[in-house]
Amino acid sequence: MAGPEEAPFMATTPSSEDTKLEYTQSGRSARAPPYRSRSCCPKGSSEASGGGASNRLWSASTTLQDGRSSEYRVLRSRAIVPSKAPQPPRDAFTTEATLRALQDISVATTSAHDPVTVAELAVERARTLTGADGAVVFAYDAPTRLLLPLFETQSAVEEAPVRPGQGAIGMAFKSGVPVVVDDYRTWKHAVPQSQVRGMVSALAVPLLSDDRPTGALGVWTYAPRQFSDRETQLLTLFAAQLAPALEGARLTEEAQAKAGMFQALHEVAVASSGVFDTETLGRLVVERALRLLGLEGAGLWWWDAADKLLNPVAWRDAREGWTIGPYKSGEGAVGSAFAGRHEMLIEDYQNWTGATAPAKHAGVKASLAVPLLAGDRAVGAMSVWTYESRRFRREDSQLLALFAAQVAPALEGARLTAERQHQAEVLKALNEVAVAASGLLEPRALAALAVDRARDIVKADSVALMWGDRTRGLLIKLADNDPDDLAPKIIPHDDGVVGLVYGSGKAHSVGDYGRWEHAHRPAVEKGIGSVAAVPLLVADQPVGGMVLRSRQPAFFGEAELELASLLAAQVAPALQAAQLHSDLLGSEQRFRSLFETIACGVLVQGAKGEVLAANRAAEEILGVGLAEMRGRSSAELWEVEEEGYGKQRPALIALATRQPVRNYTFRIRRRDGEVRWLQADSIPVLDQEAEPTQVVSSIIDVTERNRAEDALRESEERFRAVYDQAGLGIARLSLEGKIEDANPALVQMLGFAAAELVGHDVQEFIHTDDFRSEAWPDIVSGHRRSLQAEVRFLRKDRGLMWGQTTLTGVRGRDGKITFLIGMVEDVTERKAQEAAIAHQAMHDALTDLPNRALLADRLHQAIRVAQREKHHLALLMMDLDHFKEVNDTFGHQAGDVLLRDVAARLRGQLRGSDTVARLGGDEFALLLSRVETANAAAHIARKLLHALDAPFVVEGETVDIGASIGISMYPEHGSDADLLMRHADVAMYVAKRAGTGYSVYSADADRHSPSRLALISELRHAIDRDELVLHYQPKIEVKSGRVAGAEALVRWAHPRLGLITPDQFIDLAEHTGLIRPLGIWVIEAAVKQCHEWRERGLDLTVSVNLSMRNLHDPQLPQVVHAALRRHHVRPAWIMFEITEHTLLTDPENAMRIVTGLAEMGVRLSIDDFGTGYSSLSYLRRLPVREIKIDRSFVLAMASEENAAVIVHSAIDLGHNLGLSVVAEGVEDQGTLDLVLGGGADLVQGNLLAPARPAAELESSLDSLKLERFRTA
Repeated sequence: MAGPEEAPFMATTPSSEDTKLEYTQSGRSARAPPYRSRSCCPKGSSEASGGGASNRLWSASTTLQDGRSSEYRVLRSRAIVPSKAPQPPRDAFTTEATLRALQDISVATTSAHDPVTVAELAVERARTLTGADGAVVFAYDAPTRLLLPLFETQSAVEEAPVRPGQGAIGMAFKSGVPVVVDDYRTWKHAVPQSQVRGMVSALAVPLLSDDRPTGALGVWTYAPRQFSDRETQLLTLFAAQLAPALEGARLTEEAQAKAGMFQALHEVAVASSGVFDTETLGRLVVERALRLLGLEGAGLWWWDAADKLLNPVAWRDAREGWTIGPYKSGEGAVGSAFAGRHEMLIEDYQNWTGATAPAKHAGVKASLAVPLLAGDRAVGAMSVWTYESRRFRREDSQLLALFAAQVAPALEGARLTAERQHQAEVLKALNEVAVAASGLLEPRALAALAVDRARDIVKADSVALMWGDRTRGLLIKLADNDPDDLAPKIIPHDDGVVGLVYGSGKAHSVGDYGRWEHAHRPAVEKGIGSVAAVPLLVADQPVGGMVLRSRQPAFFGEAELELASLLAAQVAPALQAAQLHSDLLGSEQRFRSLFETIACGVLVQGAKGEVLAANRAAEEILGVGLAEMRGRSSAELWEVEEEGYGKQRPALIALATRQPVRNYTFRIRRRDGEVRWLQADSIPVLDQEAEPTQVVSSIIDVTERNRAEDALRESEERFRAVYDQAGLGIARLSLEGKIEDANPALVQMLGFAAAELVGHDVQEFIHTDDFRSEAWPDIVSGHRRSLQAEVRFLRKDRGLMWGQTTLTGVRGRDGKITFLIGMVEDVTERKAQEAAIAHQAMHDALTDLPNRALLADRLHQAIRVAQREKHHLALLMMDLDHFKEVNDTFGHQAGDVLLRDVAARLRGQLRGSDTVARLGGDEFALLLSRVETANAAAHIARKLLHALDAPFVVEGETVDIGASIGISMYPEHGSDADLLMRHADVAMYVAKRAGTGYSVYSADADRHSPSRLALISELRHAIDRDELVLHYQPKIEVKSGRVAGAEALVRWAHPRLGLITPDQFIDLAEHTGLIRPLGIWVIEAAVKQCHEWRERGLDLTVSVNLSMRNLHDPQLPQVVHAALRRHHVRPAWIMFEITEHTLLTDPENAMRIVTGLAEMGVRLSIDDFGTGYSSLSYLRRLPVREIKIDRSFVLAMASEENAAVIVHSAIDLGHNLGLSVVAEGVEDQGTLDLVLGGGADLVQGNLLAPARPAAELESSLDSLKLERFRTA
């Protein structure tokens, strides 16, 4: 019933929306009414004239009794309500029911002191009285200026507080008149929360006490309903009785609460003045706060400056098992109230971002916390909380603040006591530092003691001490007791807060460190809230600074700065003394370390040349220890074989001339006999009279360097010899790519004189497509050791030379690349050979056309271009007609000539961008780019066929050659190369079968339909799953009339489709590569069955059909031989039937395989005889025993005279060749009679016996006699 405040409702022109807000008054116009369409207040009544609640009550009751039409002000939202909308019971508004409800409220007024109890009774009576589904009472809360729900009918969605003028409740409160909403669902002022609970119609009336609105009463229904004037008057009368009852209960409750509050405050004040035990005082305050506020938990915390924590003094909680503190400043509601020095009121604790995990886990829903203040200084905090949803009143905050004000002085007294103890600790710390300063000479140890004591007396979180180095303008860290070691080891002298005090000599503090522009980010990220620094002064001059840190903002005041300055004044002079002592020791140690560890030898001699000192390097170089050298001259210790100045030594020269001797190189022979080359610098040390007192010589052993220089000279000479005589071209290049030198071989390779190469950029002599500029920086920088590449060089004669080139960087002594060496091998001839080989690999050797591999590559590229540029292309597959006859008639050489002529004619018909390729045999393919339609591709196909119409001349004879062309289009017929080629191949075979010359691919003609592809997939597993079976059709010998053999015919026992005949899957096996394993299975099964029959005494020859793929399998003889041996079957018991077409596909290979089988002893038969083109000469060369006349001729004998003639001729031919003749396809008696009359040796057909399983055939052998079928 409450809703978001949109705009204060005023009675103005009615809204134009479907749901209208309208004000009406019966009889005459009203003055500025709030939101109303039907009256409920009598015209001229006391409400209209400003009268009191009693007049309104009288007016409403009068109307209720006499039922007269009265004039009332009402805010109404009109809507169309169904005529059958539910209405309350007829007796719900009787006078008796109304008086009973009013009497209940009157009784409650005298007995109830709790507004919620009165509201609960009023909600129930209002709902019952009006027959509504729900009711609610809102009371106005002045501190929050909100209408808060006192009690409502239970619902899954609770009512939320509303502002005056917001929703139906707020409008009734603000206007002082009832508000009626007929259709709450479409009301533009509706509260979404109330809509969610399903509210449909609503009525709200104000609660008035002495003409002052104190709240509102509302009822609603979940079904459409129009509240009548009578119902509105009734609820107004009820509200007039309810308002004073609620007000009285509220005043009574408030009076009792204040009395309890004053009593509790009095008890706390007495306890605070007499009790010094903070825990006892804390428990009293906590108990009184809980009792007065009626909450589940309360606690009191005291700030411990030493630990920087709010430690719990006393607490009480209805639930146990969670930790109540301690808290850091700013942590949770308690820490936030303390840090901010103001109250913290959190009414949705679970969603508050500052909530602590333990409190959230315990289920705290609302919390109120106030600081404990002593003056303006926070000394602690007090908090209360609840596990139920609650909105705290201003009185709650005031009461808690009064408790805090009472208890704070007691806690402050405890703080002062702690402060006195702290002062004693300060004096003790200062004394400890003073005692330590008198004896400690190690600066860092003294600094560490100082920062620890500073942290203790100032109560900082951490302290760091920085020492100044004015020479370098730096501040150097000597000590830092922060766990994260926040201070950098070295900072500029003016950096940060310590830099300020080091420059100014005055203490400084930053209260809000996070906002300070010079703050160090790591310290801010670690939570440092405030910092301070004091200078370390010696003779009023800053020599360093001490930095103090705290996580609490504005922590450091004047007192802390004074304490830190006092400690700094104690420690600064002692630190300076310790630093000077440390610097002196360090200087001596550095000199001694340098003297002993320097790489060169150092020899110190007196004025007469005697050795005074020498370092370890000098001992090693000279081969003599210092103990032996000391006091003796160099002449006694080593022999000089070469001297630069007469016969003197460098040290003696310096003593004599009083001038330094530089880079003096000489050779000595040591006492161990070893000869060494030395280089020395000797510097005389002169006294005030310029007389030499000492000479200091630095000596280095250059023996190895001299040897290396000699070796380098030799190496350079050898390199020059190789460089000039090498067969490889060699060039020295600068880092910029300029040629600095070129050997004779490179000069000869390129044809340029050396002078024409030197000084020019190497890029000028390399083909632009081959120069790899991106690799040059990697070589020059040394990131890449070398680069090898084959590049084309530009010769002076404008020719190109292929060079195998290696580019390598050469490093100098500093390890950096100083120049580049390029070596070139002339590989022009090899590249030419490779190009020829590559051309051969990608082109047909006979026609020089692209081969299948090159066609596939170009097709892939063309598809990518077409896809990118959104155009079409066509692929044509072409197969020559009758080419085999030409080959057989004129020989292979003539066939080759014909293929070259065909290739030439095809090239002449195509564009330069098109590709014509020979795929093998007489098969060609043509790739046509940017052919946008199938009609355009068909036009080109016709041109190609027309180009082949003209006769070809072969061996002096004219030959006509036709062709069949299949066309597939991208992307219509496929989006990849394989699919386009397959579809073009399908279209080609369609054209060949139809004899149309060309055909465009159509899915209808493609045998690779989805069902066919599924069958292929299943066929792959049929052999392994033992789904294949053999049926056998008997062949009956005419002469004896008995079964002489049987032809094995494979069947597929498909688990779903049943028995599948071979015409449905053999072709699939041929095209998918499954024919070989299928053929091997048939051979194996047939041979095994033959063995079983022979074992049972059945003299039957088993015939097996061989496909073209099986016949051309070079492993076929081995497969057959292995099967025969495995099953102990004689070769003569097996016969292989081969079609003419299979034999003529590849005659040479077929002859080789067939001969191998015949030599093994296997019998051979030509199947489908009469359908091929085999010549008699070829037939005579075949080692066959039998021919089978094609069934098509046998079936047509009875109806076609020519067919009978062909059959009889074939029988005669076979007999003349000494072969047995089988008539296959005998399906009726007439055909059988003709065959028998023609002289066939064996007959086979369904008339005699269809193909059947081996067991059935075996059981029917006795009945299969030819006599049964002979006619009289």
